[in-house]
Amino acid sequence: SRFGTTVLLPNGKWALAAADGDGSGGVFVPDYVACRAAAGEAGYLPTDFNLDGRVDSADLFFYFSNQGNFTARP
Repeated sequence: SRFGTTVLLPNGKWALAAADGDGSGGVFVPDYVACRAAAGEAGYLPTDFNLDGRVDSADLFFYFSNQGNFTARP
């Protein structure tokens, strides 16, 4: 796992890695399972990793891109 997956954006703001659907601070198998279980649902759900308003296979790109990442919390 990689620690501290925040990214500094060009506008000076920080962003977190997408796909932490369960809010655990990391992108792990439960996030994948939750995304697959919610497939086909509409709305800005925790498993809508790309924030397009629906849960579908496109969201899994973010899961696989960030799998194993987690973020430190103060």
